[in-house]
Amino acid sequence: MRLLTHAPRSRSLRPSARAVRHSSTASTSDALNSDTVLLRLPDRHIAYSIFTPARPVATLFFLHGYPSSRLEAAGLAPLALERGLRLVSPDRPGFGQSSFHPYTINNYTRDVLAVADAVGAENFSVLGASGGGPFALVLARERRVDKIGLLATAPPWDGPVNDSSSVRRVAALLAQTPLFAPLAAASLASARWAVTRPWAQRRIDAWIASMSPDTQLDSELATAQRDAVLRTLLEPFAHGVQGLTHETRLLTQPWGIDYEEVEREVRFWHAAGDKAAPISMVRPMVGRLPCAQLTAFEGGHGDVATILPEVLDYFLPQSAQSGDAGKV
Repeated sequence: MRLLTHAPRSRSLRPSARAVRHSSTASTSDALNSDTVLLRLPDRHIAYSIFTPARPVATLFFLHGYPSSRLEAAGLAPLALERGLRLVSPDRPGFGQSSFHPYTINNYTRDVLAVADAVGAENFSVLGASGGGPFALVLARERRVDKIGLLATAPPWDGPVNDSSSVRRVAALLAQTPLFAPLAAASLASARWAVTRPWAQRRIDAWIASMSPDTQLDSELATAQRDAVLRTLLEPFAHGVQGLTHETRLLTQPWGIDYEEVEREVRFWHAAGDKAAPISMVRPMVGRLPCAQLTAFEGGHGDVATILPEVLDYFLPQSAQSGDAGKV
């Protein structure tokens, strides 16, 4: 469940590695390229993107959807930068450029805290999108976290309501069997072949054009945007399907979250017509949290563009809302 497949209109918005610092657990951080930072830990590494405005007022961690990667954050980076929000988006283990290790929903907090140390964020907020929702929710127990939001979150499969499609239910069952990994690998190989075909490229070009119907793109820019879209779609599987298979199992099993013990405020934004993550499955989770607020908006799972300004405004500190720059 990926929310933001970004087709950039400009090459001027590039993530910056300037804010990276060494943490006590990291040996070094290396830039893979202009939009990725690699944080080396003793036993593995975490890749993340970071977008830094001229005058940061707060740090917001964006936890990508499933299956997705740090590149998804580019879709909300312009709005975040306009507001002075420093945006940090790590790849979960096995996705994108992060090495795999057998993480759980509850212990993934260690990755986020390691990256927060690396970028020098004493305090920060967290926005979990789609499949990143449960990973954001467990950060409620961390004192360094200021605010928590879940956007079009994946719902728990063991809740009292399961309105998932039959296709998703079959996929969830397959995920628990040895068949899932080879099937996922075969599907990935087919997809990588398909996107090289002219008919697939024409469909992608048509989708990009529909995003900006009043803009006429020259062939060079159209090709660049198509390449950016394909990179966003394929980046989660840069090193195979191990991250996909592992996280599928995590999301379709009990999460191990004690909802009634989450004492922090948690904000939800969810589309009323979401078919991928039905709001009927999200409402029971909201009801179990002692201090949660749900905002329903029109549209489906990917129709988040209209609500994004409201979502990002929520993460601004009071000082920034009144026009004063605050401490990151």
